[in-house]
Amino acid sequence: MHIILSLFCIVFLINNISADCPNGTICQIDSTLFDLSSTQEQDIVSTNNPSTPAVVITTAQPGPSTTPGSTTSLSNSDGTPCNCNNSGLWLDLLLVIDRSAGVGVDGLTEIAGQLAAALNNVPIAQKAQNDFYTRVGLLVYSSDVQVIGDLTHYTNSDGLLNDLFSLTQYYKPSDRIADIGKALKTAQTIFQTQSLNITSRNVPKAVVLYASSYNKINDDPVTIASQMNNSNIFIITINYHDNSGVATDLLNQISTPYMNFSSDANDAVAEISQGLCYANCLCPFGSYQLKTLNTTSYQQTYYADCLQPIGAGTFPKFAEKVCEARNGTLVSLTSQAKTDFMFNVAVYGTDKTVSSSNSLHIGLHRNTQSQWAWYGYGQTEYPLGNFQPWAPGFNNNSAGDAVYIDKLGPGNWQWMTGSSSSNPFQYICQIRACDSAPTNCDRSGWLNNGQ
Repeated sequence: MHIILSLFCIVFLINNISADCPNGTICQIDSTLFDLSSTQEQDIVSTNNPSTPAVVITTAQPGPSTTPGSTTSLSNSDGTPCNCNNSGLWLDLLLVIDRSAGVGVDGLTEIAGQLAAALNNVPIAQKAQNDFYTRVGLLVYSSDVQVIGDLTHYTNSDGLLNDLFSLTQYYKPSDRIADIGKALKTAQTIFQTQSLNITSRNVPKAVVLYASSYNKINDDPVTIASQMNNSNIFIITINYHDNSGVATDLLNQISTPYMNFSSDANDAVAEISQGLCYANCLCPFGSYQLKTLNTTSYQQTYYADCLQPIGAGTFPKFAEKVCEARNGTLVSLTSQAKTDFMFNVAVYGTDKTVSSSNSLHIGLHRNTQSQWAWYGYGQTEYPLGNFQPWAPGFNNNSAGDAVYIDKLGPGNWQWMTGSSSSNPFQYICQIRACDSAPTNCDRSGWLNNGQ
């Protein structure tokens, strides 16, 4: 522990505060966030009973008042938003739709309309420049499964829309069984034969599954979904008029955590589109994707920041060079939620690279105008925001041109200033995720389920 005494400074006693999410709700870190992107293994969690680990708390002093234009949206954000642009999606996507009596013939057209809206402007193709297009497959199921079109079938959106709005021909009014396990098993087989381990098609994989009810026959959907999630297949589920709640309870277990929605929700189309955006926002091998959970709405937000702990310590100016060589920067701690995530996942999670460290470099530095700023991606920067957990005796006027976060006690980490040419501490790099606006991103973690 570093104990720094600064003469001629007044030491303020500050009450602990926690960071608010947007719209005034409180963020906390959920156990499903403890995912190393080298495996992307996610516990199957019901949104009805989310678990919450201990959170590392820092003490944030009020930041200085700012003038209009002195900060950017990133200055006070939890993280860098994933780009959510349908026209830029590049996925292998399977649509899996319940056609049993529980849906009803009109229900199939409603589902078709909802999916058509969610997939509007998605570049559906079999070939395009690089990998930046989406292949779509379409399946319907009841007691059996029928593949209308696999991942090699649709060459444009018109063909898919024609089949979506013709789903009524596959309706089975006398079949009251919805075998979700068999449907997932078929989807898993299609991915295994047409998408996984194909080096020429290195893209994320996703499933959108609609269900009105559930009947367990032979294949256990929870086990199959776990295998798929552990193979980096992102599963979005939608319950359709599930009055009994049986399907909803199951869908909470098989979806990627917090990706189960209701077709009747006013924002269902937006939720499905956002889920596909998150499926298309992935981190490189050996990094942790920033995620936060709104505990009021139980909505999880994915960010395009991938945290990577570095055990070989160096001075902060050289640490930034190391991160830039990985197409990243030193980590920016712009909120309490992001700070909690960094410690719970990247520092004290399954990776122990920097878990014994008492000091870590972060990306806050004095720029050429002698103002405090965070390093941004692509040789950019943005100003310090309101979140400023300075240690006693330190503030934004303290001497120094670099900042590190120091352990003052168990679970108590706060900022201190230093020189960019001293203090060879360990550090956390922050790497930009690949998403629907790809440039030159690292996809090594996706290939052959390597995440």
